Amino acid sequence: MDVGTKNPVLDLEALRVSISRTPSVLVILSTITAYIIKVFDKKPASFELVEKNVLFYISEYISPESFGESIEFSISVLLLWLSYSLCYNLLLRWTLTYKGWIFEGRGNTTLFTRVWAVSLRLLTAGKRGFSYFYQFCPHLHVPELENTVRRYLQSMKPLITDKEFAELKRLSDDFLTGVGPALNSALTKKSWLSTNYVTDWWEEYVYLSSRDSLMINSNYFGLGQERIPSFRSTSRIADAVIDGKVPPIKLQKLVPLCPMQYKRAFGTNRTPGKDKDALVLHEQSSHIVAFSKNAVYSIEVVDKNGEHLLTPKQLESTFDAIRKSEPTEAEKIEYLAAGTALSRDKWASIREAINSDAQNEYSLQKIESALFHVWLDDSPANVSKPASMVEFARRCLHGSGQNIWFDKCFSIIAASNGHIGQNVEHTWADGAVILHITEEVQVLEHLLIEYAPDTGMILSKEKEITPELEILKWNSLEEPLAQISKELPTVEKEINNLSLSQLTFTKFGKIEIKKWRLSPDAICQLAYQLTNFKIRNKFSMTYEAALARIFKDGRTETIRSCTTASATFVKEMLNKKSDNQKRRNALKAAVTTHGELTKHAMVGEAVDRHLFALCVASRGLNMEHEFLNKYRNAKWENVSGWELSTSCAPVALGELYNPKKYPHLETVFTGFGWTNGFGIGYIIGDDRLVFSVSSSKQQNLDSQQFCETLAESLLEISALFD
Repeated sequence: MDVGTKNPVLDLEALRVSISRTPSVLVILSTITAYIIKVFDKKPASFELVEKNVLFYISEYISPESFGESIEFSISVLLLWLSYSLCYNLLLRWTLTYKGWIFEGRGNTTLFTRVWAVSLRLLTAGKRGFSYFYQFCPHLHVPELENTVRRYLQSMKPLITDKEFAELKRLSDDFLTGVGPALNSALTKKSWLSTNYVTDWWEEYVYLSSRDSLMINSNYFGLGQERIPSFRSTSRIADAVIDGKVPPIKLQKLVPLCPMQYKRAFGTNRTPGKDKDALVLHEQSSHIVAFSKNAVYSIEVVDKNGEHLLTPKQLESTFDAIRKSEPTEAEKIEYLAAGTALSRDKWASIREAINSDAQNEYSLQKIESALFHVWLDDSPANVSKPASMVEFARRCLHGSGQNIWFDKCFSIIAASNGHIGQNVEHTWADGAVILHITEEVQVLEHLLIEYAPDTGMILSKEKEITPELEILKWNSLEEPLAQISKELPTVEKEINNLSLSQLTFTKFGKIEIKKWRLSPDAICQLAYQLTNFKIRNKFSMTYEAALARIFKDGRTETIRSCTTASATFVKEMLNKKSDNQKRRNALKAAVTTHGELTKHAMVGEAVDRHLFALCVASRGLNMEHEFLNKYRNAKWENVSGWELSTSCAPVALGELYNPKKYPHLETVFTGFGWTNGFGIGYIIGDDRLVFSVSSSKQQNLDSQQFCETLAESLLEISALFD
């Protein structure tokens, strides 16, 4: 949107509903049915029996002589409404358990699936609260043990030697005839007693139990749109709290996704512990925290009912006042935020020392309980060129190591010239959630906010206010800061070790790839395999995150993208004696294999979450096995864990953002740090592919080299269809 452009009026109520409600159609249907029964005086015997029992119990409180037709009619309506509601709930639950549609390609849909889709659309039609469908999401089932082991062996075939594979096969056979069935039975019992047999363990052992620094190792970043509507960061930040209410999210605009992660989007903090961290949700939080000039400001933004206290214009004035303020020495935190960049054990110890002072404990509690953080950066940002885009990405991913509070659910980094980025803590949610929230906010900003062309300020007739700011004060931070100071060289070393680069590939995108009748995601994954082999001369164990939120409390599952078919494709591409026909055939076979893996991951039939849960159960039940140890360690002659970690950022998951309607609001860049091989975050656009690549300089890897080779690989793949 150009600065100063007039925005159309948006009916927010038509787009966003905040209160869950039973479909009103059931009440209407119940009333009509009760009226028909009354007119024709033909009640089913079972219905009449229930009605008489209800009247009998009511007679203890109301005289039978006072019963009239209106009371009897109301009871009939109530009973019918309860019956219809029960049937609706059972029918919707049953409908959402069907997963066959995932395995049917477009244009090859069975009649049953078409009827199912129409039924589901009718059952989920109308306005709903955001969390309405949570109760109907199916539970994640435990897969057949034999299938999981078989798929795991298939995934390791192209990665390890024949001798290693024979040993792994022997261990798997022993596992299946030994402790395996008992462990799988334990998981099945857990699945009966929990909403999701994986998620609680996943968050506890993968995230909260890790003692590594959150900076680079866990947190990820995202950059906003390239064409910004205002060059004033304080004006744009004011729009970030326009509204937090969205309609239910549906996969392909049809199947509801679990909204659990969104409940933790605001007010969540990862609190360090000596052995394990805790994810703390401050549900009653009503303030945000802003950092500027080494000081921390608390701003009340919502009341106890969740309604906004300040308009965007008033927030703009508040942030302007913060930028102009000059804090005293007692109000400065210096490099206290760098404590959150240390190992979790060290930060837990330092945090405990900070909390020994009552004033410091109060200020720290304000920081940790905030809805989210805002960092007012004094430097400008430029995202029009790859090099400058990477520079701003690094500021959002790790900054100086001293200017981001990495424990917070998410922090908004506002460059002085209006560009905005985010640093996101990973425990509470996956990237698709924060990307969706970002897309919604950008659309609302475009539709609802008008900026002055000359000043970039929000245009509004509201009266100016004197903002009420609470600047947090501190006592005796010398000792904690001294402990942090000793660790700053380690923080700086981690930052300098990270190689981060970016590629915006504009030769083709999703539209062109679909003309080849192939999956855009599969093409990206095969390009990674080809690129990685060119650089490292080996195949690497590859992690691709798959959406698992069709299940209650679901997060992600793993697609093991390095397959025997993908290895064959890479070899064909590098074989100078091969021809385009053979290469195309190998490509299509690899795409088909990847598609099957993706579908199995989405329906809970993949490898890694099941084997992970088996590992946890084996330790808890003291039934460990060498097969599970081999899986957990992932150390082989040519394999050292996940050496390609990839994650696609899905766009337009919600109702508001449409990339065709709002192409200028497209997120330009998102990614994460990775120090074992290459980490790749990517966005698949209609006419472009955007990649963020990270690696470790200590491994003698260069992310820029990967980007250049990736562009070459993509062109080689497209040449197969010329």
